[in-house]
Amino acid sequence: MLNKRIDELKQRYRDKEIHAEAKANSFGVESRGMTQIRGNGLLFLTSQELVFGMFTPATEVVIPLTNITTIDIVKWHLGKSVFKPLLKVYFVNDEGTTDSIAWWIANPEDWKILLEKCRLKN
Repeated sequence: MLNKRIDELKQRYRDKEIHAEAKANSFGVESRGMTQIRGNGLLFLTSQELVFGMFTPATEVVIPLTNITTIDIVKWHLGKSVFKPLLKVYFVNDEGTTDSIAWWIANPEDWKILLEKCRLKN
């Protein structure tokens, strides 16, 4: 089931220029509140958007790079922590308000640098 979801995500984004991909643990979208479930999935950075495809439930968060306002490294998000650095992205959501999401990934500092570079190109 997990491999099927991974294949589905990779297939959906195969035509896009992918700059980076990582297994990630989402700490949730701020506007959805503290009670949402954290989830594992794949984090993709394309030339136009940042995409998190959660494995279970099969959901996606798609953030256009032009909507990203700040990229930060934090230890907490929505009252949750693994006491390791998290990549936190602040963005303008579909409702036009500031929102954020954070992930526990390998090398969050490298992702921050890459995201900032890709964002400047847009």
